[in-house]
Amino acid sequence: MKNWLAVIFVFFSIRLFSQNLYLEDFEDNTSGTTVDNGATAWSRDLRNATLGAPDDHFEVRINNGLTIFETVDVDGAPEWLSETIDISAFASVQVFVDYAEVGTLENSA
Repeated sequence: MKNWLAVIFVFFSIRLFSQNLYLEDFEDNTSGTTVDNGATAWSRDLRNATLGAPDDHFEVRINNGLTIFETVDVDGAPEWLSETIDISAFASVQVFVDYAEVGTLENSA
């Protein structure tokens, strides 16, 4: 069984102005959320993935008091998609994602 935890905090940081264009910490979501239409809109795409068992998931969960985006035993390649963010006015953009894993990750090949 694949057990891994993906904690995703996504934001764009501009070096020159030190400005965050997008920051998602999932704190405004409840456990089980699979799409967010709020200020930091995002969705998921499971067309290339399978959630085969009742405990398999790719969604927001509350784990030890932390609101996180968690992935458990997803077969395939699910996608987490942010809203479109216009970065055309910026010369330099950095993207950061924080993630962690619990247990061992398995290769699906």
